[in-house]
Amino acid sequence: MEKFSITTRSVSRFLILCLVFMGVHVAAARAQIVGTEAALNSQAADSGNRARLHTFLERKEVRHQMLAMGVNPQDVSARVNSLTTTQVADLAGRINKLPAGGDLGGVLFVALVVFLVLLYTDIMGYTNVFPFVKKHAR
Repeated sequence: MEKFSITTRSVSRFLILCLVFMGVHVAAARAQIVGTEAALNSQAADSGNRARLHTFLERKEVRHQMLAMGVNPQDVSARVNSLTTTQVADLAGRINKLPAGGDLGGVLFVALVVFLVLLYTDIMGYTNVFPFVKKHAR
């Protein structure tokens, strides 16, 4: 009986500590009055982001990719209309961060490095890639 009461006390103390620490992480709710201008600005931003998403989804390449994946473009449009304001803003922000034409500088750098490595190995006689390189006699 003594062992049972010691166990229940330690378990109850642990549970009390868990409940106390759970209450520490709860954020306090704040209520504020939203001005008319702030409400109109957020509504205008939301409609602009939705229009931007719809414009992006109406592009020929995007429609082709959606159809290739088996997605109906009308369903996607309906889902965009059902998104919340924060979800629309997040998605529009992600689309704005996408590269427009790719990173041509990175591709050129990698091509140059590969060319130089192949040229070096060809000059040293390890490979026979370029016909304009004069080979050493080993």
